[in-house]
Amino acid sequence: MQLERIYWLIGLVIVFIGIAIICLIIKQLRHQKERYATYGARYRADKEFLVADSGIGATRIIKNRYSPEVPSSPTLTNTDFTPATPPVLPKTMCFYVRAKNHEQFFGYDLLQAILNQGFVHGSGDFFHYAEQVGHTIISLANAAAPGTFNLDQMGAFTTQGLCLFIQPQRLVKPLAAFDLMVHKATLLAEELRGIVEDEHHHLLTAERLNE
Repeated sequence: MQLERIYWLIGLVIVFIGIAIICLIIKQLRHQKERYATYGARYRADKEFLVADSGIGATRIIKNRYSPEVPSSPTLTNTDFTPATPPVLPKTMCFYVRAKNHEQFFGYDLLQAILNQGFVHGSGDFFHYAEQVGHTIISLANAAAPGTFNLDQMGAFTTQGLCLFIQPQRLVKPLAAFDLMVHKATLLAEELRGIVEDEHHHLLTAERLNE
C-alpha cells in the first residue's frame, strides 16, 4: 500500500512538471509572437522612410572561405549621389559581421540588433541605413545566398554572418560613409557577440583600418 502511494505521488509530480513545461513553451511562443508583432509595426512605420530609395538591383553572389556564397553590392541609382573618379575609389567596400567559432546568429535577436542600429528592411529584401529619405548610405545583406531577409520567417532564421556594404563612387561623402559603416559593423558585432572582418575576411584591427 505504501509503495502504491509512492508511485502515485511520483506520477503526480511528473504530471505537474509536464504541465509546467507546456506552460513555459506556450509563454515563450506568445512572447516571440508579441516581439515579432512589435517589430512588424515598427517596420510598417519606418519603411516609408525608404520609399524613394527604389534603385536596388539584382544581387551578385561571390564565393569566400567562410560561407558558400556572399552577396556583392546591388546597384544604387539615387539621383542625389555624385560619382567620384573611378580610379580613386573602389566600386564597392564591405565589412562582415560574423558569429564566433562558426556559430549562428538567430532570428529575433538578430532582427532587434539590426533595428537598433537604424536599419530598415527595404529594396531587394535587404536592410538599408539612410539619414535622409532616398539617401541610402549603407546596405546590409545576409552573408549567405541569396543574401535576402524574409521578415515572415525571422523566427526560424539563422545565419553565420552579415555583410555591410557601400558604393563609394555614388556617395557624396564616401569617407564619412566608410567610417559610419565601420562604426555600425562594430556595434552590431558587440551586440551579437560576433567579430568584424574586412572584405578579405581578415579580423578587423586598427592596423588594418590604417592601411
